Amino acid sequence: PIQPAPIHPGEVRLGVGGVACNMALNLHALGAPITFLTALNNTPFSQMIAHYLHQSGLRLRLETHKHLPDPVYCSLWQDGTLRQAVHTTALTDHEFHRSGLETAVRGAKAVLASAELSPTSLHTLAELARAANLPIYLNCPSGADTRFLQHCPRFDLIFAPADVLLTQAQHQGLNHLADLAIALQTTLITSHSQG
Repeated sequence: PIQPAPIHPGEVRLGVGGVACNMALNLHALGAPITFLTALNNTPFSQMIAHYLHQSGLRLRLETHKHLPDPVYCSLWQDGTLRQAVHTTALTDHEFHRSGLETAVRGAKAVLASAELSPTSLHTLAELARAANLPIYLNCPSGADTRFLQHCPRFDLIFAPADVLLTQAQHQGLNHLADLAIALQTTLITSHSQG
């Protein structure tokens, strides 16, 4: 006979976030003129995200594609301790239309990009920023694959956890972050990763 497993009470909370989204919302709250470029599918979950972003007053440039998975971060906690986290990044395989990137850059004073975008989209965005004489900053969240950096136009500033940048340095045969900054012709701002 099948024995039922014990039931552990819990709760489910839905929220809108993610590194790039949180940065855009916080900069908007501080009064910066932000255009947030993202792509979602047309599921109810993605519609909830789009509605929240529109309600925030953030200037949004949204591409909708039915083939994209929902961007989800799920964390499982037990007794106040993080036990497991699952993250699906929908945009690493999505190529933004050049016209969408051009619209996002037009009228900007600077460009802040996330390494969660596809390497091709990041490359195009960096080229557009350079052509418009705009500074371009790159945020690399923990776990980001940054191997594209050695083939991408220069970023003026890169924010990333130290372990992400050390991995990038090793990919390029370098031993120190200072050497990586010189090789990429940029300024690196590092932090220590948290779980």
